[in-house]
Amino acid sequence: MKMFKSLCIVFLVMFASCATSQNLSTDKIQVKWTADIVLGSGYTTTQTFTVDKSNFLICYNSTTGKTQIWNLDKGGSPLYDKTTHKGWSSMLFFKLNNITYLFTYKEATGEVIFYKMSSAGISSRVGEYTWSKNWNGFDVIYNNNNNKPVIIMTRASDGRAKFFEPYF
Repeated sequence: MKMFKSLCIVFLVMFASCATSQNLSTDKIQVKWTADIVLGSGYTTTQTFTVDKSNFLICYNSTTGKTQIWNLDKGGSPLYDKTTHKGWSSMLFFKLNNITYLFTYKEATGEVIFYKMSSAGISSRVGEYTWSKNWNGFDVIYNNNNNKPVIIMTRASDGRAKFFEPYF
């Protein structure tokens, strides 16, 4: 299975520009499929991020804790392949002072962990907290005045929104 995944990623990187176009629109937006690969079943979160101008993909299974990080520019096998903490419901990447961080949150418990990312995957844990439960929407914007990240968290049950600026 690992060999199959590796070949799929290599295919994605090497032949993405050779893929044929498929028109799925009826109006003005056009879509061009560049790859269709199978990463494995059970992933509940997939997100892209950049570190040192390289593109990465994280795949996470909240039931098992399986976490894989792929370098999309190089292809091949995952550079990070570990079973980590189970139950994370939200993950969000942001940049602060040109460093990429991963924010993780467990909706059921309110647990929060911030990680510093590197080109080898998860570099180090830089913060751990317990916040209130049941936040289910997260996004990041950057302050126009200082380009610092502002993370927005929303809770569907009561319509609340909170904004916070991380700093380390």
